[in-house]
Amino acid sequence: MPVIFAMTAVGLSARAQQPTGKLWTLDECIVYAENNNIALKNLRLRKQVVEQDLVQSKAMMLPDLYAGAGYDLSHYTKTSNQGSKAINTSGSLGLNSQMTLYNGGVLKNNIRRQNLNLEMAGLDIEVENNNLFLDIIGAYTNILLARETILYMESLLETSKTQTDQARLQFNAGAISRKQLIQFESQLANDQFALTNAGNASRSNKIVLKQLLQLPAEDSFDIAPGTLDVPLRLLPPLNEFLSDARNTRPEIRNSRLFIQGAELDIKIAKAGYLPSVSAGAGISTGMRNSINKGTFTQLGNNFYQNLGITVSFPLFSRKLNETNMARTKIARQQAELSLVNTNTLLSQAVEQAYINYQNAMAEYLAAERQFTNYEEVYKISTEELRLGAANITEFVQQRNLYVQALQSFTQSRFRAILAYKILNFYAGRLNNQNNSGR
Repeated sequence: MPVIFAMTAVGLSARAQQPTGKLWTLDECIVYAENNNIALKNLRLRKQVVEQDLVQSKAMMLPDLYAGAGYDLSHYTKTSNQGSKAINTSGSLGLNSQMTLYNGGVLKNNIRRQNLNLEMAGLDIEVENNNLFLDIIGAYTNILLARETILYMESLLETSKTQTDQARLQFNAGAISRKQLIQFESQLANDQFALTNAGNASRSNKIVLKQLLQLPAEDSFDIAPGTLDVPLRLLPPLNEFLSDARNTRPEIRNSRLFIQGAELDIKIAKAGYLPSVSAGAGISTGMRNSINKGTFTQLGNNFYQNLGITVSFPLFSRKLNETNMARTKIARQQAELSLVNTNTLLSQAVEQAYINYQNAMAEYLAAERQFTNYEEVYKISTEELRLGAANITEFVQQRNLYVQALQSFTQSRFRAILAYKILNFYAGRLNNQNNSGR
């Protein structure tokens, strides 16, 4: 491993001993987002609504039961008694129940439809959770990249300070020219500027992750110390990733459920052409004060029971059934097209992720070789400069090449890590990887 990354490990270890506030691991970020993200909370509430719809659709199979009671007052004038007035009272009590015996399978299909809706609501949560996870892992990786950039820039800055101090002593002793001293000072200023930029990038990346977690603005935030290893392993063929993605991704399962739901809607629409049968039963009683009998006697004499069956035949529905059938068939075609489109988009995403990882790994391996070479040349140039065997111009050129190679190597390393995670994320394999970070 190059020297700079040994220094990185030491720096990370040193920082680990000086935590200020809570330091978030990747696991903690993901769990917190899953429990507190507002979009996910809304989707969970929506799922609860669908659960209640399912409860209601099952209850529709049962008979209903309603109780009723009434009490009336009526006022009239007795013409036979010189206009004296009278008040009559009456009351009634009753129980009624009705139950659907047959309606073309609408009730059963509604239950199946609500079960599908419930499953789709769960998959919507999974889709949103996956998208959030992908955003978090990208932001977290960017923070690690910025942190590592700061560490090697701090190391380079320390080296520049030492070389500039030595150059000032040499200038004061007349060993080098003013021009050479200015070159050292310019290099020091460039390193200070680069370190400032790296610090700015780190703060910006932390804000991005903090906003993804939807933490309050006044809360301090930083991630736990650590690093990620580049997954140097042979990839399975692209077809295996495509197959895994099609079998595991919630978007595909959701699209398939949409088709099943559209087919159930067609069955429900067909029931509009069929007769419906329902049964009803009721009991009732009543009393009136105008009848010269006691209240309980009237309630007993007026006690009625009824039981009946109603059959309804749809003869003309003003095109309601025809338009319902047409709409449900169109919806099924749309669901089938949606599945094709989802498959296409997923295949393209997986293929792009596969290529991105291959490209990132090729860049990483090339950058590693380049960095190793320039690191060796830089060490030689540093020693030659110390011994006076090389001029400052040649040294600055070699140093700039070394810094560029170091930056390219660091960036390509994290690009390879992120590309690997994204590829396995699409294929549903991320949780099974040792270096997944979860």
